[in-house]
Amino acid sequence: MYDICIIGAGQSGLTTCKTFIEKKYNVIVLEKSNSNGLFNTIKEKDYFKWSTSKTMSGFSDFPMPKNIPDWFTIQKYDDYLNSYKKHFDLEKYIQYNSKVISCKQNEFEEWLVFYNQGGNLKQLLCKKLIISTGLNNTPKFPEIVKNYTGEIIHTDYIYRNMTKQDWHNKFSGKKVLLLGGGESAFDIGHIIVQYTNNFYFASKDYIEWFPQGSEEEYNIKRIKQINNTCLNTATSQDDRFDYKPTDTNLIYAEYSLPELLSEIWHTSGRNIALTIYGTNCGKCSHQHKELCDKTETPNDLFKKYVVKRTSFIVDIYENRVKILYYPDKIENKTIFTKDKIIKDVDIIVCSTGYKKEFPFLDFEITNDNLIKKMVLKNKSNIAFVGYARPTMGSIASIAEMQSWWIESYFANRLSYKIRNPIFRFKDPLNLDNEHINTLVIGCYYLKDLAKDMNIEPNMIWLFLTDFELFKKIYTGSCHPMIYRIHGEKAYPESRNVLINTFYDFDNEKSNIEKKYLFIFVGLHILFIIFIGILSYFLTFLFGKKSKIKKNFQLIHFCIFIGLLLIFYEYLHL
Repeated sequence: MYDICIIGAGQSGLTTCKTFIEKKYNVIVLEKSNSNGLFNTIKEKDYFKWSTSKTMSGFSDFPMPKNIPDWFTIQKYDDYLNSYKKHFDLEKYIQYNSKVISCKQNEFEEWLVFYNQGGNLKQLLCKKLIISTGLNNTPKFPEIVKNYTGEIIHTDYIYRNMTKQDWHNKFSGKKVLLLGGGESAFDIGHIIVQYTNNFYFASKDYIEWFPQGSEEEYNIKRIKQINNTCLNTATSQDDRFDYKPTDTNLIYAEYSLPELLSEIWHTSGRNIALTIYGTNCGKCSHQHKELCDKTETPNDLFKKYVVKRTSFIVDIYENRVKILYYPDKIENKTIFTKDKIIKDVDIIVCSTGYKKEFPFLDFEITNDNLIKKMVLKNKSNIAFVGYARPTMGSIASIAEMQSWWIESYFANRLSYKIRNPIFRFKDPLNLDNEHINTLVIGCYYLKDLAKDMNIEPNMIWLFLTDFELFKKIYTGSCHPMIYRIHGEKAYPESRNVLINTFYDFDNEKSNIEKKYLFIFVGLHILFIIFIGILSYFLTFLFGKKSKIKKNFQLIHFCIFIGLLLIFYEYLHL
């Protein structure tokens, strides 16, 4: 019998395996492919880029090599996962080509796992089960295409089953419609424009696009030729964004704001951010007027996960893409939109997400509510790792800290708390849209787990004793590395790893990053001044009694500190 059975050996399964073997559990990992899950099934691994930068994609005690680009290929990430497995000797715990068929509990509530390995039906028994099969398994098609009679392709098929020659054969000279607005739509959209001049694009939701920050040279050359003021401003033609990738800009100073201030920022910060990062080019982050007009763009800065692909945005600016309103109806091979009718469309490519399905589990299990996106309310020996999707950030980072939390939970060492917002209109730990119901603001989700495990860095102590480390964390991004400094997960090299991995704020080329930081420093200072005034007013209000008058300053100080603790610690994620 195994203590732990993990289903899936991708990024989430690997870090979960490492977490549990460090605690001396008897672990087995079942992986249906012959390598690192999804990454092994992509045909053109040397072409497609990974969606998060090397700073954010590496695990907390094994950062990615410094000699690879900020934005790297799937092949590079696959190589990194292989080196991670080798470094921590994880390979011996993994059984490849093992497709799980069903998981059932016996009368002792142990898990009986049936799986097919090389055509042979096998079974194993384990005390606890962890599911890490990933978000991208079962493609989802929109209802709007049900009456379409042409060819329908999901972007998943293009990733996993098609080579560059297949792209040429499939799309050359065809009339193609692409539906969707996420990372995969931007990936595949850039492929399609290379083979056809009859390419249409429609997104039901707005496009939350940010420049990559560290741009590829060929995109910079194309942008210069376009000579569009708004696009130039957004994509570093004045050297403001070419120092570090934008997914490292979610700094500690931002997500340590008190709840009330952070709510104001997240609902109204888009306008501030666009003022900092660009000119008055419109309300949309991509600043393309037609694309903006044909999609809904709310002010909420974190309503949808961020797309960081530049090439397809440049394609749109180059007028290589015909932008449509999302279709009202599709009949046969004709597309009906708000203002146009497009006939004889050969192919519809759907970049419309995935269904979250677990065919090897009973429906009543998968339909149950999850505590913190991980554990079932009614079963204490099954968990899900890697299904919380951050609006911006790395799923690997999320999965790593989830594995820490689950290990503590399974070992009965964890006293967790459900933190509900008080001064927010929405819960950053429980966002959702029509595509995914496990959406979170990643920085707050990591912080929530860290609070449960009591591993948050002691920033006051670091400010007084190690200002270099304090500054690195305060100006750096949200990553499990910062939760390796104090508490159970600290290790001897953690300080050096963090110092050498996060970008050095003092050496940044651009003043734009400093302006961004100073916004949040200023907000903290203004809030502390507000608390000082409020505490003075409260002290004065109760100061009519003579005893209080004699100790006015002391009482004022105590109320001031008490209010700061309430807003920064107890009413704060």
